[in-house]
Amino acid sequence: MQREETDRMGQMERGHTAEVQPDCMTEAYTVGISETHIRNNATVFRVWQMIECGELTREEGLYLMVNTLADENHRLNQMCNDLIMRMPSRLHVETITGEK
Repeated sequence: MQREETDRMGQMERGHTAEVQPDCMTEAYTVGISETHIRNNATVFRVWQMIECGELTREEGLYLMVNTLADENHRLNQMCNDLIMRMPSRLHVETITGEK
């Protein structure tokens, strides 16, 4: 059972979401992801500090964190799309279809 849970979490980290069922989103896994973002993202880390210091309520801080990460994700997606659009057409087709 433990190995199955670990395998599912590994699939999620690799982006195999179609193979992953919602029951594997354990609280421990979610907390692990959150802690990683808090340690690695300066803005989110600052918001976390503000929550701990009482400058923000937990709800306000979590709202800011989620919106910060969503904004960064949106910008990253735009960057990737721009790069794909600049690829030579042959590579673009290979990337999308997987054919050569």
